[in-house]
Amino acid sequence: MGQLDASAGLFGWPPALVASVLAAAVASIGIVFVGTRPELAQRLRPTLAALAAGILLGTAIFILPEAFAGHELAPLATLAGFFTLFVFGRFARRPEGRAFAAFFAIAAHSTIDGMEYGLLFATSPTAGILGSIGLIIHEFSEGIVLFLILRGARVSTPLAATLALFGAAVTTPVGTIATLTLLSDITSGELSLALGFAAGALLFVGASQLPEEFGDLDFRSSVFAYATGAVFAILMMWTTHMNHDHGGHDHDGDHKPGEHRDH
Repeated sequence: MGQLDASAGLFGWPPALVASVLAAAVASIGIVFVGTRPELAQRLRPTLAALAAGILLGTAIFILPEAFAGHELAPLATLAGFFTLFVFGRFARRPEGRAFAAFFAIAAHSTIDGMEYGLLFATSPTAGILGSIGLIIHEFSEGIVLFLILRGARVSTPLAATLALFGAAVTTPVGTIATLTLLSDITSGELSLALGFAAGALLFVGASQLPEEFGDLDFRSSVFAYATGAVFAILMMWTTHMNHDHGGHDHDGDHKPGEHRDH
């Protein structure tokens, strides 16, 4: 697994924090965009969702073996990650108080997304970059969705924009900061469990949630964009792993991340 390098990012920030702040900015742009150019935003959303879904799916599939090799309970952690986001997703669709439910569900979801940035960059820079691409594109759609739900519930435009910014944007860096704070104190076995959880969350978003956003995208376009994102992620991560020596990895759970890396 890769090591987080606080000096490698922009402004001296860890790459995961840079990615999460960028995701928050993209979510904010989506909220402004849907308020000023609603037709164009709705037209681009299905294609972006298909590409993002493929990237997240491919990234999750690639990091699962490493998570499973690091801890025997990692498959259960993967299920926990999948069903955690499933519960949030279903909660947001309840007819009663849909706007209220959507706000808290998306806020919790974005916080988990923010946590995933730290975990993905802990796997490898490539996993972090690819996962971030998919998640950042996903945040664009998430900000739009929350804003539209709040407006549909007759929440005023200023308040809907404020709540959407907090729920879909601000919460993402908060989740990343929490993860970066914890990563320095966990063992490689515990990190494998966390990666399993993150992979399960990515699987849900890439295989279940985002495909629902394909909307009116025709069959060929949706399949092409979805497959392109997945194959791109797999090829990028496969190429990177082929060029690294993984012989120094150990998964005995007795070392903290960063103490067993010889690349």
